[in-house]
Amino acid sequence: MLLVSSLLFLVTFPTVLAQLPLPSPPYTPPSPDQGTHPSNASTPNSQWSTLLGNLLYFYDEQRSGKLPSNERVSWRNDSALDDGSDVGLDLSGGYYDAGDYVKYAFPLSFTLMSICWGALDAGQGYEAANQTAYLDDMLRWGLDWLIKAHPSPNTLFVQVGDGNLDNAYWGGDRFIPAPRPSYQINNTSPGTDAAAQASAAFAACSSLYSNRTLSSSSSALTLTNDSYASTLHSHARDLYTFATNATGGMQTYQTAVPQSADAYASSGYSDELAIAALFLSLADSGANASAYYSDAASWYFSGNLEQQLVAGDETVFNWDSKTPGIAVLAAQLTAANPDLVSGSNATLKVWQSAVEGYFDAIVNGTGRSYLTQGLRKVYFYQARMRID
Repeated sequence: MLLVSSLLFLVTFPTVLAQLPLPSPPYTPPSPDQGTHPSNASTPNSQWSTLLGNLLYFYDEQRSGKLPSNERVSWRNDSALDDGSDVGLDLSGGYYDAGDYVKYAFPLSFTLMSICWGALDAGQGYEAANQTAYLDDMLRWGLDWLIKAHPSPNTLFVQVGDGNLDNAYWGGDRFIPAPRPSYQINNTSPGTDAAAQASAAFAACSSLYSNRTLSSSSSALTLTNDSYASTLHSHARDLYTFATNATGGMQTYQTAVPQSADAYASSGYSDELAIAALFLSLADSGANASAYYSDAASWYFSGNLEQQLVAGDETVFNWDSKTPGIAVLAAQLTAANPDLVSGSNATLKVWQSAVEGYFDAIVNGTGRSYLTQGLRKVYFYQARMRID
């Protein structure tokens, strides 16, 4: 029954494969000794362009599945081609986690969301560095796998591979040990956080591919693909509905899939619900956008996230903790579109106050994220850039 419903779902929402042509010759990381050369005043700055290119190249190194003919990493091979066969699905592809061969949807969704958010906010950097095509390539490799991992509205595969078996293996990708079981959350065994985070990834990237921007100062990329954006948007909406209305209620995903707990246990789900609703308010329009925004404010305040932010308990933004990002994104959205608020008490002033308090603690050395003079200046600059 799962296989039949999965096939119907994939027919309804097909993966769109068209993408930007990659540069020829391809970008490859330069010699490390170039990093010892001082930056100059050229635009684009060659050192920052190299850094951006290297960051995207890293994801080529992490690829799983059948590799394309233009794969840039010579030592990466076709691998794990039978992933998903234990459940009658094709779950090959996607990215391996860190130095392992396990694939996790929860941290991957955070990565895709964050990269799309950065591209929405400062896409001109990819254009200037001639990395837009590689950005598109990197995003689609992850998003297309996440689409396959969401074969029906109320099913999401959150892990492929056995962490214990994999951690005991130190070899290459030609002899990855089996079995590689596939673990899912579903309507009766839900994972609110994982479903909501995947929704946020799809919604953020749908906005990128539909040429939306976060403010008048944001620059659009040449990634517009309405068909792909629509596919991503459909998955985002379905996953948000799954996260909020599963018959099994709300719970962290490791409750349903304890095999993920050692590597990526989630501390809660209010932050994922809030940031998913915010990105859906960007991807949608009109009354729907305002409704999603209202949801986001409700998850934020009912989950006491604002108290955690003020108290300094939630002072990181990472795969598990999205609270600082919620306040920053909400400030961006309400500044760009005041109509989103629509009578809500969660006004731009509320979000600005939360974000400024968070970054002031870092700048003043009272927050847990305070490190060095150089790093705190980066935090401060990002705060001003995003709010203003």
